[in-house]
Amino acid sequence: MCCSNELFFSMVYHIPYVDIVIQFNSPIQVTILKQRLGRSRHRINENAKGLIYTFDVLDSLESYVISLFSNKNILEELILEYNPLDILIHHLIGLLLIKNKINKDELFKTIKQLHLFKNLSFEDFNKILDHCYNIKLILINNDQVQPLRSKCLKYYFDTTSTIIEEQLYNCVDSITRKLIGKVDGFFLHEALENNVGIILGGRAWKVLSVDEERNTAELFPITEANEIPIWNGEMLPVSENVASEVFHILHKLLRGDLNFLNDGYVRFSDSTIKALKDFIGDAITSLPYKIAKDVFIIEKVENLIFIINPRGTKINKVLGTFLKTLLGEKIVSSFCNAYGIAFYLRKDLTIKEIIDKIFFIPEIINDYESLRTIFYNDYKFLINFKQNLLFFGLIKKESLNEINKKLLLSFKNTFVEEFSIKWYLFNYLKINRILELIEKIKSREIKILSYELRNFSPLSKLFIKSLPYIGEIFKSVSTKNIYEAIEKRLLEEELFFLCIACKNSFIRKVSSLENQITCYKCGSIKVAALNPYDKEIMEAVKAFKSSDMRFLKKLSNAFKRIILSAELISHYGKIAAFVMAAKGIGPEFARRLLINWNGDKQSLLKTIIEYEVNFLRTRRYWNSD
Repeated sequence: MCCSNELFFSMVYHIPYVDIVIQFNSPIQVTILKQRLGRSRHRINENAKGLIYTFDVLDSLESYVISLFSNKNILEELILEYNPLDILIHHLIGLLLIKNKINKDELFKTIKQLHLFKNLSFEDFNKILDHCYNIKLILINNDQVQPLRSKCLKYYFDTTSTIIEEQLYNCVDSITRKLIGKVDGFFLHEALENNVGIILGGRAWKVLSVDEERNTAELFPITEANEIPIWNGEMLPVSENVASEVFHILHKLLRGDLNFLNDGYVRFSDSTIKALKDFIGDAITSLPYKIAKDVFIIEKVENLIFIINPRGTKINKVLGTFLKTLLGEKIVSSFCNAYGIAFYLRKDLTIKEIIDKIFFIPEIINDYESLRTIFYNDYKFLINFKQNLLFFGLIKKESLNEINKKLLLSFKNTFVEEFSIKWYLFNYLKINRILELIEKIKSREIKILSYELRNFSPLSKLFIKSLPYIGEIFKSVSTKNIYEAIEKRLLEEELFFLCIACKNSFIRKVSSLENQITCYKCGSIKVAALNPYDKEIMEAVKAFKSSDMRFLKKLSNAFKRIILSAELISHYGKIAAFVMAAKGIGPEFARRLLINWNGDKQSLLKTIIEYEVNFLRTRRYWNSD
């Protein structure tokens, strides 16, 4: 599908020899489109010109709206953040280093001359001065403030930039377990959250999981990237204005009005118009509701729930984050874009439960314990919190990469944590917009429409392409190579073996095992194959070998898994050990897999790969097997 857009721009000379700019997929923001297309035809009395190639209906309409807004100079709203206290400390220390000593009132007046701090209260100013005094950056004597120069100089030059150097993560091939390369954490989290492909080591990959404690990421190989690889930086949001206008246009299209599409400087290609007509025809015959910008639609299809909410990326991302936390283990994974949120369910969830949780969000805004549960699992918040600790002089720059989640919790209930949570809530998440939305839903100014359907609606089908289905991965990989690689890896895995009869233990590679595994000491076939890195299992092994029945009783679930593993080994032999060598596969799942296995090696490997991929994506929500 191709959406060809010609846009009007008045420009000065810059790159005079570019005749046309070609953009693949939606430019996402009006300002981005202006900047990119503005590089074309940079000659006096000529207009910028560009083509936008899109691959689905939503992308086409989004690009169309962005093009119209661009011609009308309707840009994304730029919101200034007033009174940023972290920046205030840096500026205050800079002034003191220049002047050496300054009266407190004069210092306050000087700072308030800056536009960003024009509304700064004297109370907040004093809080910052007290904080700087407590961490021994300044001295205050008879209202005279002066810097402790040696500490201030280091602090000032450590905080000259608000951009933190990201820690690099070791990226591991989830199939071969080999190191691919190193990538910064924010890049990986963005790819994981947005389910987009990345290029590393000359190959395309999907990010399955990111482990902050071990600084590692699990990647799954794909032979073709379904998306253009993302860049290093934050994925930019589609604005609420653009998303809302897209649904307004959909509403007009469903009423049969197509005449407006090629008016003015923006024109669709014939193939795009055909795709739009096909979508409209499908929607008219099978869509159970009317598309409009003043609705909030919830669809449920088996274990998938779609919330259709055309209010921009930011609002949906925040709403999805809160709902995912409130719904807990019922959610396996979620995905959002500018037009809605999709939840993939582990346990049954009613539409009423979704609505109840949405109405519950305002109640937790001032509940810091609930907010911690959400934010301390949000990588962006943790990075921001670290930066605030640096700017508030509580950690040194060289210690940034050593600060993990546990250390951050040591600053619980401090002034800096409170500032970080409030800033993230109101400035980054723009929680006021969510609260406005919920209030409009409660007052029925925005209508909730809910449906339990057998099949996806035409609108929901547009979301499905973005969901992290395992099947999609298999369509784009060379399965033969992956099967060979995972078989080789599992055969090279070392497992811990425990004889239930004589308590003898030993470690062996799977490849070195006989088809029938026995204890080399007593000859028993009751031998459990265990993961040596499973702490709970190994504690149960220790208690069993020392006959500590009291401690073993506390670890009864782990001991049951040991007994089940021994039963599987005695019945299935080496193949049971092979299956349990896979990542995340415990005895319970291994039993279900082996009972249903038809003896075909390829089908077994396929099931193992699917399970490993799903485990790596969702392990933070899983309990032990």
